[in-house]
Parts: sequence; structure tokens; C-alpha cells
Amino acid sequence: MATDREIIWLGRDNTIDLVFYAEQSSGTTIVDLSTVTQIDVTFGSGTTVSSSTSPTLFSGVTSPIGEVTFKFGSVDLTSGKYRSEIIVYDPDNSNGIVWDKIPIIVKG
Repeated sequence: MATDREIIWLGRDNTIDLVFYAEQSSGTTIVDLSTVTQIDVTFGSGTTVSSSTSPTLFSGVTSPIGEVTFKFGSVDLTSGKYRSEIIVYDPDNSNGIVWDKIPIIVKG
């Protein structure tokens, strides 16, 4: 699930749409997220946005097709560049799995 970068436009309705993939011996497959209980996105060492406390900012968290949409334009963030960490939780991983770290640029 690597990308060059994603952009959040503060005060706007732009979204970040990500498809979750997993490497398997048979190749890359899209992940079934139907058992996911929560997804967190942490911006640098600061703000964490969670689907459990802000569900309207996330859609597709339990998607069987592995696609999640983040709508973070209304989040109180400072403009800048972040190496954001995506953490996925399910019943087997109550401490979460760091799925990926992606570059996100926040523009005001």
C-alpha cells in the first residue's frame, strides 16, 4: 500500500482513498477488512485520528474489498509534511498492527 504522498486540504471535503494489500506467497492480494474493529492514523508524533472516536471521518473500515476513505479536512492539524502511521485493529490484534507509514502533506 505504498504511495508517493497524499494531501489533506484543511477546510475541504477532499478524501484520501486507500486500498489495503497484503503480500502472500501467491502474490499481492486485497485485504478483507470485514473483521476490523478500528483504524487509527497518527500524524508524526502528534495527532491521532481514530475510527472509533471519529467514525464520520472514515468510511469502508469494515470493507470486504479492502478500501478505506479518510476525510480529514475538518481535523485540527497544522499545515506541513507528516510521515503518518496507519494502525489496524481486529479481534486477533487488540494492540493493533502498524499497516504502513505514508507521507501526508497537510495544506491550509
